[in-house]
Amino acid sequence: MTDYYLAILGPDGPERRLLVTLAEQADAIQTLVNDDTKVVLAGPDQPHLMLPSRHGIILGRLFARERLSQPISRLIEEDEWGFRVNDARTLLDRYWGNYVGVLPDSAGNGDLLVRDPSGGIPCYVIRRGELLIATSDVERAVRAGLFAATVDWGAVRRHLATGGVRNAATCLLGVREVLPGSLIRCRAKAIGEPEIWWNPWDYVGRPLTLPFDELASRLRNTLEACTAALAAPFERVLATVSGGLDSSVMSACLAKQAIPFECLTLATHSPHGDERSYARILAEALGVPLHERFYSGEDVDIHRSQSPGLPRPNGFLFDQSAQERQRICARDIGADAIFSGGGGDNVFCCPSSKHLAQVWRGVNGERASSGVGF
Repeated sequence: MTDYYLAILGPDGPERRLLVTLAEQADAIQTLVNDDTKVVLAGPDQPHLMLPSRHGIILGRLFARERLSQPISRLIEEDEWGFRVNDARTLLDRYWGNYVGVLPDSAGNGDLLVRDPSGGIPCYVIRRGELLIATSDVERAVRAGLFAATVDWGAVRRHLATGGVRNAATCLLGVREVLPGSLIRCRAKAIGEPEIWWNPWDYVGRPLTLPFDELASRLRNTLEACTAALAAPFERVLATVSGGLDSSVMSACLAKQAIPFECLTLATHSPHGDERSYARILAEALGVPLHERFYSGEDVDIHRSQSPGLPRPNGFLFDQSAQERQRICARDIGADAIFSGGGGDNVFCCPSSKHLAQVWRGVNGERASSGVGF
């Protein structure tokens, strides 16, 4: 994988230069930004947009909000000015995408590290003296010698006991995640705490004064345009489907595009895990081929981690079978991308009460814990 990045925020000096040297020696990585307050490096396939002044960068893909499916090929001085005057709020108001930004702050004496609300690109941070290391790939940073990885067993216990409730803590000492929609201010000898940059209540709190049909049309148009934007770089897509809401919406949006795609549904031999009948209805309605495969225990290796290189345990062992079936099917049909409806429950439905329990128990420090201690 060559789409990764490394940013080191903080004053230039021997330690920062040493970290850059270690990174360059360990990987095929190039310096994109290098000034008094930061250096940003990236792999050869990491998409990015440079600010005109070359004192900031967007790592990832960016699209215009007015034309949802229109990719941004370059940033202009007006964009940079907008990012500077209001702590990059203009970035949220005018654009969307999967990105991490390293941008000058509004005070002009430091930088902002921002992560888009979707969390489409990983962002982990490690403090090292006056420096803040930010990267999409913790394993690469360890392998390069930028820091030594030590398991935080207390964090592992909490992570497993809470069912994987996501907060900034990882299961490695000193490694934290910049959560989606958050920012960190970095100024001379002062690294700030994460702040909320994007707040959903700024949007969902607006009164719905439009007729239902108009709201439904806007939602449909937004879904279709965003799907078109994300699918545009690929020549053929494999869509994993169950016939449920999320994968059906995604597939219906793909069907509106010129990009060819086929569907794959996975089933167990037990009726409880067999949704093929629903997937067939979907594929027939859209007029696209449907591939039906079964999960296989032969694909699962209990000695192999489901989250190699990640700073937290993640996923389930049976996912190994799903990933292997998807990989084989994608190869057979010549697909260069796999789309799924995974994560849709976080938008249209949230059947779990874990996040309410998180607030009640004070995992984020908002309330004192009165339950079982972890």
